Amino acid sequence: MSEGGAVMQLTIFLDIDEVFRFSQLVPVTASASAAIGRGIRAREYWGSVGRDVVVECDDSEGHDLLGYAESYCPSATDKIQQAFRLAHIRTHDDHHSSPTAFAGASATGKSADRK
Repeated sequence: MSEGGAVMQLTIFLDIDEVFRFSQLVPVTASASAAIGRGIRAREYWGSVGRDVVVECDDSEGHDLLGYAESYCPSATDKIQQAFRLAHIRTHDDHHSSPTAFAGASATGKSADRK
């Protein structure tokens, strides 16, 4: 939760291979698993364009997902951290970051190398 206690929402763009890896490695009891499941169901319902899966979650689920990314799927770590920056939510790695860490974030939430 944010400093004021309100739940903050994140939108994370992950590659389908990253989502598959999470779905295989994250325990179903973890809050990150629920967020990944919603992203998969939304992709199946709405169809897909490209390889992205949109994972929408609250900041608690996002922190859980970040922890699993750091352990099991390092390619997703920067994408999740970028979603936190865009939402102006600090992660456990931000305690030594300057306030300007948010300035480099893209408005779309996608990294520059993604098409």
